[in-house]
Amino acid sequence: MKRIVVFFFSSTLAFGCLASERHVIKGAASDFCLPALNKIADIPWVPSDKPGAPPAFAFAGCASMPPANAPQCGTPPEIISGVIQPKSTFHSQRWSDFGVESLLKRVVQERGAELKPHAGGSVVVVHNPEIWKRDWYVWMKASPLTGTSPTQLKGEDVLAATCHSASSSAPGVIGGDKPWVCDRSTVSDDYALKYSFRSANIVPENLEGLDSAMKTVISRWRCNTE
Repeated sequence: MKRIVVFFFSSTLAFGCLASERHVIKGAASDFCLPALNKIADIPWVPSDKPGAPPAFAFAGCASMPPANAPQCGTPPEIISGVIQPKSTFHSQRWSDFGVESLLKRVVQERGAELKPHAGGSVVVVHNPEIWKRDWYVWMKASPLTGTSPTQLKGEDVLAATCHSASSSAPGVIGGDKPWVCDRSTVSDDYALKYSFRSANIVPENLEGLDSAMKTVISRWRCNTE
């Protein structure tokens, strides 16, 4: 599989599953047959994954397509692209499971860190322009902050999304609508899912609903293993 590149190409939706469209994910209950409209073209100058990397496949979402194709693309309208991988590759998104030297912990703990509570203290948004200026990190608190609680992250808090501003001319942005792009990682019963999406809010909302919608789409891509 080529590394994920958000690249749109016009195609016709295919409901069958040719051999080249069938994807096998280790540990999954079935194969996956990706519709042609959701395929991301191989780019010759993008390097392939290292030998031994677990098989995975990328897909294009509605937000990477022009309006004429979006009604047939199948994903929620804010989805840009994503990748389906073996469940074994999923890395826990809990604060306690990121290494001390990881970028996520450096952003929070080193000089320049800005931690701001949102949604009544149930969300903390982290930004550190001295470490990583482009992105901000949206964390869900295991226990909401109270009026006297220091704004900090603890063991069971979970990274919900990583976000940044998008160009107003980028695909999926119309008249300033949904001007932020976010990345999210989640896990299903038999696969791991990473996806990028557009958000109308600096702190994206209803992420569990978006997860559920994407898993419903992916269930339609399943095909038998014969």
